[in-house]
Amino acid sequence: MLEVALTFPNKGIKEIDNAFYDAHFYKNKQNYVLKSILESTNTEVTGNIISAFSKITITFSENLSMNDYQLIREAIFLLAHHLQADMDDTKAFMGYLENGQKAYLFHEWKNWKAFLLHAKYKSMKGQKVEVKSKAGAWRGILLDYQETFVNSECIITYCTLLTALGEKRVNGKFLHVEATGEFI
Repeated sequence: MLEVALTFPNKGIKEIDNAFYDAHFYKNKQNYVLKSILESTNTEVTGNIISAFSKITITFSENLSMNDYQLIREAIFLLAHHLQADMDDTKAFMGYLENGQKAYLFHEWKNWKAFLLHAKYKSMKGQKVEVKSKAGAWRGILLDYQETFVNSECIITYCTLLTALGEKRVNGKFLHVEATGEFI
């Protein structure tokens, strides 16, 4: 299990309850559970009060999707903000950056996510993908793409697909590219 600890000035139980509620947790007997917004079923994200109402630990699985980690990250950030808490994510190790530096759920998260997305897009070249933008959706074999990094986010702004009708060039400020899992 991964864990993030929040330490804050001593608060009353009502204030802590409200902070958990605002961060989309509900109370379940002795602990708090993040509402069912995660893609992974049978996954529980729990929060426990430790140290006389001045420390909370949030625990969650180490085997979740990137989207689930993003949702957990947002919920914990909201909780920390409401409680004016300091975060310790040293027990929420996510992986390594290209330079070998460690990345955690909060520290180096953006750089780690950009590194993974860069590798993901690179590995999809030559594979059947679906590209979505506000203008529509297209399917085909990914021939080429252009990525840019904005605030440590890896964003696809252009790609070329080989479709049943020939080459299709797709441009946009943010293109969502996903592998279809279909074989060519």
